Amino acid sequence: MVMYGGSRLERDPDTWEDPLKFSPQRFLDSGIDYRGHDFKFLPFGAGRRMCPGCHWQANSFTLSWLHLFMTLNGTFLME
Repeated sequence: MVMYGGSRLERDPDTWEDPLKFSPQRFLDSGIDYRGHDFKFLPFGAGRRMCPGCHWQANSFTLSWLHLFMTLNGTFLME
C-alpha cells in the first residue's frame, strides 16, 4: 500500500503561490480539464494504478444510504 502526505503536497510553497490562502481563482485559467480527461486532479487515480479503496468507498456509501432508507419506517412523520 502506498501512502503519501497530501497535506505536505497541498501546502508546498514551491508549487502554489501563497498555499495557505483560500483562492479558487488560481484554477480558473490553468487549462486543466477537471471533468476527468486530465489526470492531475483525480483524487483516486485512474487505470491500473487506481486506489484499491475507490470501489470499496463507492459501494460502502451506497450501502450506507440503502441501509438508512430500509431502517426508516416513517413513524416519525406522524408525530
